[in-house]
Amino acid sequence: MAQHPILHTTLISALSAAALVVALTACSSPSVPADGPADEPTAGADQPSDAPSGTGDFVPDDPWFTAVDDARTSLTDFLGFWDSQNCTMDKVVAGDFNCNIQISGIVQGVNDLAPLLADTVNIAPDSAASIAGLEGSAPTAAKAATDTAAYSDAVCDFAPDDACTPLGDAVVASATALSVEIAGWDAP
Repeated sequence: MAQHPILHTTLISALSAAALVVALTACSSPSVPADGPADEPTAGADQPSDAPSGTGDFVPDDPWFTAVDDARTSLTDFLGFWDSQNCTMDKVVAGDFNCNIQISGIVQGVNDLAPLLADTVNIAPDSAASIAGLEGSAPTAAKAATDTAAYSDAVCDFAPDDACTPLGDAVVASATALSVEIAGWDAP
């Protein structure tokens, strides 16, 4: 029996899309060290402190600046693609491959940025000027990370359904707020 060319092309496209999603997920999944998971952080370690910026001991270095700049650029790019392709969570739920890639990139961008920006609340006095434009971003990044965790916990990154719409909307909104907030920072 001969296969219909449209069915064959659709099948190949679907398999390619599934393979790409699996590959992207594999790249972004955290790994557990061979000797087991790391020690649990102390209570409140992920939460920004109430101490004013410039009173801690964190001294950012070139790799940190590069990581922040790269993560910020990636997040901004994925948010731009989301907007330029008129993506919505309804499109993601309906199976729009491009919009699914964009929301995955937004989630990854937030997950890359949030732990880096958490360090800024402990900036050393002599380094405070180097993060001008980032100094208040830790709470916004923490909110965005909470939203991405809720999205992932609901398995929206693998099997988005209607319940994912408000979760995805929250991710896009908080990621956008974070991107806008740190847009003025220039890496030294």
